[in-house]
Amino acid sequence: MCQNPLISVIIATYNRETLLPRAINSVLNQTYENFEVVVVNDGSDDNTRFFLSSISNKKVVVHNHEKNKGVIFAHNTGIKLAKGKYIALLGDDDELLPHALSNIVEEFNKHSPENVKILWFNCAYSQSGKNTGKQILSGHNVEYTDLLCQKFKGDYWVVLDRECFKEGLFDQRLLGDHGQLWLKLHKKFKGYYVPKILYLVHREHGVSITISDPIKSLEKKIITMNIFLENFGADLQNKCTRVYGSQIELLGFLQVLNGDKQNGRKNLKEGLKNNFSLLYLFILMGQYFLNEKHIQFLYYLYFRCKVLLIVNK
Repeated sequence: MCQNPLISVIIATYNRETLLPRAINSVLNQTYENFEVVVVNDGSDDNTRFFLSSISNKKVVVHNHEKNKGVIFAHNTGIKLAKGKYIALLGDDDELLPHALSNIVEEFNKHSPENVKILWFNCAYSQSGKNTGKQILSGHNVEYTDLLCQKFKGDYWVVLDRECFKEGLFDQRLLGDHGQLWLKLHKKFKGYYVPKILYLVHREHGVSITISDPIKSLEKKIITMNIFLENFGADLQNKCTRVYGSQIELLGFLQVLNGDKQNGRKNLKEGLKNNFSLLYLFILMGQYFLNEKHIQFLYYLYFRCKVLLIVNK
């Protein structure tokens, strides 16, 4: 048990010069003092690089990507640079509460006899104070099947012992998907849920995802879904049939939107067998009387409604 371990907080940033200082300062103002902030500037073309170059605090480690490579690539860069025993990610538009890092050490020390390597903490929306996640657990231990069967929904702050990353980093083929690595790691390491809010999510400035043209990212989303089902589909079928059905339905929907109607229909039918949904039944039937533009319009409508719900929480 280490009483005063180094904690690495990794911030990946892209064109957030006005919001980034809040995130960095929330770490610098921690009550716990043995930490480093690893900031990966992912090819920003605003004044982010200038701002970062002005920071003289030795606890802030800066790495600049010359080109934008995406948040997954940037997080992997940060993990490779991190020197801490414990590693956590922080959004460049979010912030930690002042006692966050001290709680990490306290909880890892408390659960060291159980060999816990992954901690899950609550996040809250900064404006409403509501939790960003919803969990349905019988206790506090977080098992592989809990994640697989979506007993954790929404956003949580995940903190890991650096030993976990010996199993690998985030898959850079995926579209901003951290969850697949969490699943992989929980097959080997013990996780524990701590019902404390340590992280504030800011959405008053909008959301961090691109909403201008969600259709353009369809191919990447389909690749992400296919990799997920390749890695975890068999377990899903055996352990949580309805979740498996919903994932197959989603893949089919995305394939239809992307013009692959043959595979899209096949997966929609397969998904409906395991998880009946009026929405996806309508999409399946709608292909016979709606053209591609009509279906894409419905997707735009769905996507924007989803964004509005996130922003207004």
